[in-house]
Amino acid sequence: MRLTMKRLGMWIAALPLLLALQQAGATDFATRCAAPGVLKCVNFDTDTDFNKGKGDSQGAWGAREGLIPMYGTSDFSRVTRDTSVYADGTSSLRFTIPSGAASDVAGAWFTNFTDDLSYQVGEGQEVYVQWRQRFSPELLNTQYQSVSGGLAGGWKLADISAGDTSTCSASNANSTVCPTTCWDFETVIQDTNQTGLPQMYTNCAGNNAYIPLSGFTSNVTVQNAVGCLYPNYPSPPCVKFFPNEWMTFQVHIKVGHWNQWDSTIQLWVARDGQPSQLIIDCSPTAANRCSNGRDNAAASGWFLDNSDPTYKIGKVWLLPYHTSKSPTQTTPTAYTWYDDVVISKSKIDDPTPGVKPNPPTSVRAQ
Repeated sequence: MRLTMKRLGMWIAALPLLLALQQAGATDFATRCAAPGVLKCVNFDTDTDFNKGKGDSQGAWGAREGLIPMYGTSDFSRVTRDTSVYADGTSSLRFTIPSGAASDVAGAWFTNFTDDLSYQVGEGQEVYVQWRQRFSPELLNTQYQSVSGGLAGGWKLADISAGDTSTCSASNANSTVCPTTCWDFETVIQDTNQTGLPQMYTNCAGNNAYIPLSGFTSNVTVQNAVGCLYPNYPSPPCVKFFPNEWMTFQVHIKVGHWNQWDSTIQLWVARDGQPSQLIIDCSPTAANRCSNGRDNAAASGWFLDNSDPTYKIGKVWLLPYHTSKSPTQTTPTAYTWYDDVVISKSKIDDPTPGVKPNPPTSVRAQ
């Protein structure tokens, strides 16, 4: 192996970070998928990861995993396989957001936690969901307008919601047996108000619908674990999105009791090649407790609404859905990519960076 002095110096300079990541539990995708507690892994490297069903407006709805086109269409052109941009492997999931897109900008991809529906999260149970995501500069730099004027509410990254029931199938696909994104106890990760940083809210129904997961110090902290202050969001401590790199997101949900303030919701975020950082922690043990803006109930954990305990948390949706986005605004075409989804009963290690901290077997200075 030949190494120039410049490359050798770069390798040596990167070694402390790479060793720190290894010691912190960073692993490659195959190793993460083989870890105890893992329920499902999706690397977007096979045709089955892009299941379209019959290719009509229903898409893969009724299957255990697949693509959904934009509402009311059979157009899958904006949710596709990309073989030129990926975190690893041979391809990734890409969403295209063209000029003039409405709220359902590109469609969605979903998967149940398990293909046989054997694991869904109810009281006393938990799940971890990790994925890698890349953002084009156009997505992060564009201020999208609302249909009613002003700014739209912000695009989503993911929605963790109710799993399918045993009677859900392609021939029996309806929202009663194949739950959709907006469910009582959904957990949403979003660029809320287009602030350029990941935030969260829960519940699509009930008395505590759409309440953001936030805390309070001298003002509202939209990322309570790091003290990210509204309304200026200084970075640091705020953790923001970065373009043209593979960021890693991991959500932890543990249900205490439905309809009580005692559940745990946490979010870790990592830049490419860096250790993950806990940025949102709405749990009974959080160092900086969450606030619901009314009373101290959220200091004991977060509220997950469930009007029918027949349903449990069991499905992940990846989608850049953007509520109230104007379809008449002219904007540059934007993109976001997803790769390496891991769903587990246990916390998932960080991905290893592209360069491994193993020294070369022979080094020749040049």
